Amino acid sequence: MNDELLLEIGRFHAYAQSMKQELDALAAATSDQATGTDSTGAVTVTVGQRNELLEVQVLDKWNQNLQPDQLGEAIVQAARYAEIAKVTESAESVADSGALNRLMNIRPGGFPAAPIEPSLMPVADQRPSPPLDQLIDAALTASEQAGRPPENQNVYVGESETAEGWVTITLSETGSVMDCTVAPYWAADRSGSSISWAVDEAATEARRKLSHVATQKSTTAELDRIISDAIGVLTKLSK
Repeated sequence: MNDELLLEIGRFHAYAQSMKQELDALAAATSDQATGTDSTGAVTVTVGQRNELLEVQVLDKWNQNLQPDQLGEAIVQAARYAEIAKVTESAESVADSGALNRLMNIRPGGFPAAPIEPSLMPVADQRPSPPLDQLIDAALTASEQAGRPPENQNVYVGESETAEGWVTITLSETGSVMDCTVAPYWAADRSGSSISWAVDEAATEARRKLSHVATQKSTTAELDRIISDAIGVLTKLSK
């Protein structure tokens, strides 16, 4: 029975590795960046692959289309439009690549029940192996959490030193724009390039704060740990 379980774990590992390869292909097929413009055409925002803020451009004649107290909202709106453009462009790229169809057709039963190749074996650590029932619960939890967006995201606020704090921007854990504030009395007589500089300066400070946050352990790494623990438990039971 233990040998059969080890073979089934090998099947699951092969399935997980194939899933990872196709997910990597999906990520490679997505657009590296996209741009969006607010409804007035005065503000353009560029975002990266994870919707992280890359650049904000404000037209020098922005005040022909916007009131000073509308600038912050316009920057957020342009960022949202950039994110929508990113999704649209990525969806088209993914469809053209065929990776999504391959991913949807992958089934655990399509892989042979066989031992894990030594070169693909998850690296075992020196921790005591937990009980098998705990491993089963952990595997189920990891599977349920895969792809689920994190709850209660932290946000990171940056201020522009040049603007003496009158320009701030709030970024999410992925670096996307959550909010932006541009004080009307500061912006009123400023050129678009000056405002763009101040927003970028605030974003740089927010990204600096974000860079200090430890990267969360990936679901793939967590599943590898669970598989490694399961192999250790079953190997001991088979002796």
